[in-house]
Amino acid sequence: MENEIRKLEITHVREPDIGQRAVDVIVPSTSRPDLLKQTLESFKDHVKFNGRLRFFLEEANMGARETDPTISAEMISRTAECVRIADRHGFTGVNVEDVGSYSWALTKAMDRWITSPYMFNLEDDWLCIRDIPLDLAVDAMEQNKINQIRFNKRDTMPSKNEGAWIKVTRKLAVNGQEYIFTGSDHWYFNPALWRMEWIRPRWEARQANAHWYLNNHAYGPLMREYKFETRPGPDFYADVLRFYIWGGIDEKAFFRHLGVDERSTRKKYGTV
Repeated sequence: MENEIRKLEITHVREPDIGQRAVDVIVPSTSRPDLLKQTLESFKDHVKFNGRLRFFLEEANMGARETDPTISAEMISRTAECVRIADRHGFTGVNVEDVGSYSWALTKAMDRWITSPYMFNLEDDWLCIRDIPLDLAVDAMEQNKINQIRFNKRDTMPSKNEGAWIKVTRKLAVNGQEYIFTGSDHWYFNPALWRMEWIRPRWEARQANAHWYLNNHAYGPLMREYKFETRPGPDFYADVLRFYIWGGIDEKAFFRHLGVDERSTRKKYGTV
């Protein structure tokens, strides 16, 4: 079957802390240990959060093992090292499966582990380059009914694609102070803080590109719910869906995408 889950590793889950504000962090990839190590160390160095952070590792797609024995041996070795890195970093849960796609990996992780009100989606190749005010971001989510806050991998632009995807800004009160946020033009996958009670009933995993599917104006669940025939404007994303980017226009990037920006790393590890 297309979506059949083939078990490759036993799940082990440690007991979480209780009684604290909580965010669960998902890392849905286990094939590039050097990148995973950099990502985890930089994220932990920069995240500012006084509550409970739980980390989970869920493999996304290892189908190449079945078609290329040479890749198979290399990927098994790399995956094993990623599991060891996760253990050294005190991950609450580690699971390695061939789930066929990134979308299914997130589905399995959400079904298996995520019990906190908020989830931070973090892949293995996002180098954190500045402090992430996660305490303040959770306050903003709770006090303004925000469903997602993303932390950009590039400076926030007023628009892209020659004037398309125009951004709007909003001033929101957080803990009695005014902050500027930028309306996000779509549900964002990396890296971002998700409100779980909002996304769970709308999440529909796909073998194909889940990012495209969720945001597609004609077919995706986010648009289908509102019965739009064409893509709505930026005010809809900011004021109805309540997707935001942290900060205003020209806000500096929080992350650097190693898998794309580091050509030597891409050459060494490929695009898996």
